[in-house]
Amino acid sequence: MHARTQHVTQAIYWEVAAILWMIVEAILSLEAGYQAHSLALTGFGMDSLIELVSAGILVWRLRIEARGADDHAVDRAEAKAARWAV
Repeated sequence: MHARTQHVTQAIYWEVAAILWMIVEAILSLEAGYQAHSLALTGFGMDSLIELVSAGILVWRLRIEARGADDHAVDRAEAKAARWAV
């Protein structure tokens, strides 16, 4: 395995760990916000959901690179992700 591919694979693992944490964060803050009638906690939970979407897009893009796609394919994936985000 090339060093670049190994680093990208490690990045995917770390990002998946972050996604798991964000799921817990979103659930707990949304539930706490609901229970406490707190707009701030609910807003924090909603922000966590937005971060989850962003992290999912990043994992998708990194998986394309990890499969050994050429730079042009990675650029196309980034452009596609940017269109989804907007």
